[in-house]
Amino acid sequence: MNTAIKWLLALLGLVALLVVASMVYITQVFDPNSLRPEIERAAKEQGVPIQLKGPISWQWYPHLGLSIGQVEVSAAGSEFVRIASLSSEVAIAPLLQGRIAVEGIRLQGVSLNLVEDARGRANWQVLAESSSLASSQSSAPAPGKPQDPTRDAQASTSVDLAIDHLEILDLNVHYQNQATQQRAQVAMPSCVIGGFNLSGQPFDLECRTQVQFAQYPQVEVHSHGQLSYDAQAAELVLRPMQQQLSLGDEELSLTFQGSIHPQAGRLALDLTLAPTNLRAWLKSLSVELPAMSNSALQSVAFKTHAVGDAKQWQLRDLVAEIDGARFSGVVSQNEQQHLSAKLQGTHFNLDDYLPPTSESSGAAAAAPTAPKAESTPSPSAAEASGPASRRLSSEALDFSALQQVSASVDAKLKGLQVAGAVLSDVLLQARLNDGVLELKQLQSTVYEGQLNAAGVLNTKVAQPTFKGSAQLQTIALQPLLQHFADEARLQGEASLDIDVAARGTNLAAWQQSLVGNVALTANALQVAELDIERDFCEMAALLNRKPTPQIEWQGTTELQKVKANLTLNGERVRIEQLQAGVEELALSATGSSRYIQGDFDVRGALRVTGEANPDRACQIRDRWRNRDLPLRCRGNIDEPLSGRVCGPDRGRLDDLLKEEVKGRVEEKLQEKLQDKLNLDSDKAKQVEQLLRGIFGR
Repeated sequence: MNTAIKWLLALLGLVALLVVASMVYITQVFDPNSLRPEIERAAKEQGVPIQLKGPISWQWYPHLGLSIGQVEVSAAGSEFVRIASLSSEVAIAPLLQGRIAVEGIRLQGVSLNLVEDARGRANWQVLAESSSLASSQSSAPAPGKPQDPTRDAQASTSVDLAIDHLEILDLNVHYQNQATQQRAQVAMPSCVIGGFNLSGQPFDLECRTQVQFAQYPQVEVHSHGQLSYDAQAAELVLRPMQQQLSLGDEELSLTFQGSIHPQAGRLALDLTLAPTNLRAWLKSLSVELPAMSNSALQSVAFKTHAVGDAKQWQLRDLVAEIDGARFSGVVSQNEQQHLSAKLQGTHFNLDDYLPPTSESSGAAAAAPTAPKAESTPSPSAAEASGPASRRLSSEALDFSALQQVSASVDAKLKGLQVAGAVLSDVLLQARLNDGVLELKQLQSTVYEGQLNAAGVLNTKVAQPTFKGSAQLQTIALQPLLQHFADEARLQGEASLDIDVAARGTNLAAWQQSLVGNVALTANALQVAELDIERDFCEMAALLNRKPTPQIEWQGTTELQKVKANLTLNGERVRIEQLQAGVEELALSATGSSRYIQGDFDVRGALRVTGEANPDRACQIRDRWRNRDLPLRCRGNIDEPLSGRVCGPDRGRLDDLLKEEVKGRVEEKLQEKLQDKLNLDSDKAKQVEQLLRGIFGR
């Protein structure tokens, strides 16, 4: 038994010695440089037209293989790839058959130059086209010359590039766009590919990369997943691939799955972005964001199916989440570079992404005012007085972005908060083209009523213009006025029809050039701090020459069936018509207001309607029923409305008092005629008319 084991070990040792001797013989006798043409030809057949410029030698450690000193690939007349050293792992068994089977490749010191010329043509596109042409020409026999199958078979088996393992170390990618002068640099410390091939079969990839764009900090990228590349079809398939980007402490994770055709510039990918603090990312990239809330862009995620090319693309089945708001729909761009978005969403707080109004107002108020020279023109009344909250900014508006974009938005949102107002069930349609922004439709529920608005902003002209209209149905006035004007004294539901227009390069110019009309109707309104019934009672006492009754007044006015028409002209608002009912009174008025300063002057008329009621403390003679009794209200909306804000219009009331005196004389004359002449009332009136004719009454 021991003898058999000894013979077996001796036999195995002999076989091992023969293998080693064969390998020594092959590596010493066989010159791998003779395979240089075959290696280049095999690489070109797989779409890689390489040039082996350095020597080819055998290496023993860490694996038996070949080492090449310098490898280059040229495209479009310039260097595309340069490899300082290339080493390969060679299978032993094929060597005994006289052929080289490369199982793995290690690249070190790789420099890749990507260039797009001024016409937009890239050197990798030229390389792909020339490689495809060379491959097709090499596979076809020359005209009139028979193909030699024996030679092709020998050539194809002399070198086998079915690479199972590819390792790339110290890769540097330089990108240059000669049209835009844009540059970028990518450093890849390590990249390992398992089962690498260019025939469309899947292989594994794991790479760690450092990306550096001009004026931006470096980003670490960890790529891992499975992909395939078909050199013949020029198609890259991601199955899927994950990209994890790190910038300091911030991380971003993207997943790609689908196909890319680099030569044609087409793609069809499923994209997924894990929840990311985009605000911190942009800040780390030194991207200056507009003034917005600190909570904005702290959580952004999406998934979509992207299809298209450089001219047109579409994000289908888009689902995005932005700070708790969820959107779904389609975003696309056509060949005319028109961007279109059709979205549905939950509640979205737009105020978080707009400049905070409170901070801007506070900054304006806190800013010191520089002394003006005597030659400086004095400011207008609107600029010199009035609360700062009612005067808009004179800072020039920048509309340049609107003039460079063509876009359209169709959106349905369950809720939208803008300027502090909360809109629900929002339907929005807007178009932007050639500097003209058109709000085609805005429908929503707001302040317990309905809003329907439209407008056009034209920024093509030197003085941008705005025209807009809005219809508000049964709006709760108190929360509306309290929010936008800090005014809570008017309550009730009203409907408004608004048409406005303005022009200018800043908000202050829009405010001063504003013209428009406002029509208001309401079934019932309540005005706090204003008591028109008390004012009427004082007027009645004055007409009756009696003291004002001592009544505990409510301090409010209940207006019924209100109708008002207002015109806007810069800082002035004119009340063209105001009609309302107050208890048994009918109110009509006209007036004006400078809303920036807050002052108002309204001249009204009260008309007593209905039958006389002896139970009422304030009575008026029948002759004044259904006649206009003058009332005037003057004051400032920033001050309490109680006191002497409203009262009898003394100028017009004098004429009424004169008529009252004449009326009293007529009554006494009629009474005396009845007593002296013993006439009934009808005959007394006839005698009265006769006397009027005689005395010119």
